[in-house]
Amino acid sequence: MTAQNRTAVSAFEQSHFLVSALGQATPIVGSGSSPDSIQPAAKPLRNLLGVRCPETASAMSANIAKVIQSRRPQVMRLQNNRDDGPGILLNIQPAREPDIAVVRVIPLEAPPPLPSAQLLGELFGLTPSEAAITLALAQDLSLCAIAEQRGSSLETVRGHVKVIFRKTGVSSQKQLVRIVTQIGASIGG
Repeated sequence: MTAQNRTAVSAFEQSHFLVSALGQATPIVGSGSSPDSIQPAAKPLRNLLGVRCPETASAMSANIAKVIQSRRPQVMRLQNNRDDGPGILLNIQPAREPDIAVVRVIPLEAPPPLPSAQLLGELFGLTPSEAAITLALAQDLSLCAIAEQRGSSLETVRGHVKVIFRKTGVSSQKQLVRIVTQIGASIGG
């Protein structure tokens, strides 16, 4: 996926499209609008997503056609042309109407939204240092990197993490990250 393609995808972050069996797509605007058919102004989904590779466009069309025919959902990852990122995920679901699928575009490069350090402090009684370390862990930083970033010793950071676990009621970094990302997703970051 080129930089131009990434720009096209970012314009449709977590967007939904109605896609016909012929690959013509119309963005779904709002959750309540479900047109009975594809509007005449529809454009090929491959163009809306900036897919230039014929093999990728063909595979995408084949997966959409398979979902429409089998009425079973499918997930497809569109790989970048260069190995500089994970690409995008297409969640393809059959629509209620025949010969139409609903395609949700999810950029895999987008980091999950995170809550503010202040909110974490309010929710769990974390100090500003503990909240900052919690956010650093949620951003996939190692304890060593966090210690270096903060100008602290590794043992000091480990001590903070133990307190964070106790205050949040978790027993692993994985659980902590899950809670923090759930909070971020629920408030939109």
